[in-house]
Amino acid sequence: MLRAVLYGVAFALSLAGVVAWAGALTPDPDQRWRVVVGGSSALISAKDRRWAQVFVARLRAHGGEIESYDVVPAVPAASVELNGEPSAHRVFRPGDAQRYLVIATEASRPSWLVDFESARVSRIALNGQTSIHPHPHEPFAVVIYTHGRRIEGIPVDEDGEPTVSGNEATWF
Repeated sequence: MLRAVLYGVAFALSLAGVVAWAGALTPDPDQRWRVVVGGSSALISAKDRRWAQVFVARLRAHGGEIESYDVVPAVPAASVELNGEPSAHRVFRPGDAQRYLVIATEASRPSWLVDFESARVSRIALNGQTSIHPHPHEPFAVVIYTHGRRIEGIPVDEDGEPTVSGNEATWF
């Protein structure tokens, strides 16, 4: 019973965050972000895929609603800066497109989707439809989909001055 109440509270809080984010993302000029991607993605091993399979099975066993999932490689040579200082964010590359997930390792920091093909930066909306789980020690993450295979976000508008070119992106 307590677990159900806690899940309900967590869902309500995540829904409140999505409602608060509806529309444009308000830039924060005190937080200047920079991502530089380069090098190749890490290789996903059979061991990594087995770990992800067990992880997903455990989530399902505890009531997790999972439609499908992907194992996405890290980009070890990528760097993330916040206000000119290195950030502990980790960068992952789902698929072959020029899209990168910049995932926070601290709960107080946002996560981002940087799309070099469309020259767009979005704050990832963790809205209960997609969740991203970086492995704590290995160079991959498990992306879990509950309603369609998509990763969505709130775009950084022109007030956030997103600049995406070459292998670098900056924004507020």
